Amino acid sequence: MTAQTSRRNMLKIAGATAAGTAFAAPPATAADGAFAHPGMLHTRADLQRMATRVKAGAEPYTAGFARLTANRHARSTWTANPQATVYRGSGTPENYVTLYNDIHAAYQNALRRHITGDTAHADTARDILNAWSARLTRLDGSADRFLASGLYGYQFANAAELVRGHDGFGLARFQKMMLDVFHPVSEDFLAHHNGSYVTNYWANWDLTNIASVLAIGILCDDRAKVDRAVEYFKHGAGMGSVKNAIPVVYADGLAEWAESGTSPSGGASATPSSSASPLGGKGGDLAATGSSDLPAWTDATGVAALAGGFLLLRRRAGARRDTGE
Repeated sequence: MTAQTSRRNMLKIAGATAAGTAFAAPPATAADGAFAHPGMLHTRADLQRMATRVKAGAEPYTAGFARLTANRHARSTWTANPQATVYRGSGTPENYVTLYNDIHAAYQNALRRHITGDTAHADTARDILNAWSARLTRLDGSADRFLASGLYGYQFANAAELVRGHDGFGLARFQKMMLDVFHPVSEDFLAHHNGSYVTNYWANWDLTNIASVLAIGILCDDRAKVDRAVEYFKHGAGMGSVKNAIPVVYADGLAEWAESGTSPSGGASATPSSSASPLGGKGGDLAATGSSDLPAWTDATGVAALAGGFLLLRRRAGARRDTGE
């Protein structure tokens, strides 16, 4: 059996691996030290590249764009259905499906506008975000409310990032909603884990809330929140910390995810599902780790490189990753 390596060497392996990969993306900050916008999942250069290649008919960009435009959420006729309280979890009047469908519509319309220049899609995305920021005041339900704060907080912030600066978008009110409704629930989970033992919840619970805090910090130009998310990812006590999410790295460079072997797809089997991801990908801990490290491309934390190294190690171990619509 291959010998295990120490955690210190594990960090060195991951860092060295990431150094040669695309995960080690350069920081994107404005000249005044604030975050460059748009950021998170897509930088301005990313959006310009998408538009240019779709216009040129280049593949696989045109095929990807055709898949976007075929999705019902990407239509400019979408109408928001905001709720005052969003519930997720058994024993409650669950309505979180309404929220994430509206988030999908806002994100996809905003993305479509950046690719085509059609302002009707930007207007639709703006109207969805404005409607929710005018009404939503609370997340509630069972322990699943913490999944709601993580998943939908992260997704909402990404959608808003694509609309900021568009005429009529109430950015300040939207930021307030994210700070008042989503961030406190995400922070509470990272600090207290629903009153449970810190390792009671699998990594995806931590990781989605790390992603939410990180994205909200970027949206609101709040460096302290970004630093909090990055610090937790690197050194937190819960299962979403990289040292706990990937507890074993072998001397030959192979690694084991904390949930490896729990299903045919291993650690990629938990939440978030295709119905809860702006990118439309299935997979749990692996997908959530991708969510938490990708937005960090917008600052100089280095967490993207660290996470990228670990993910590459995991893939080298033969991990299977689910894909879906």
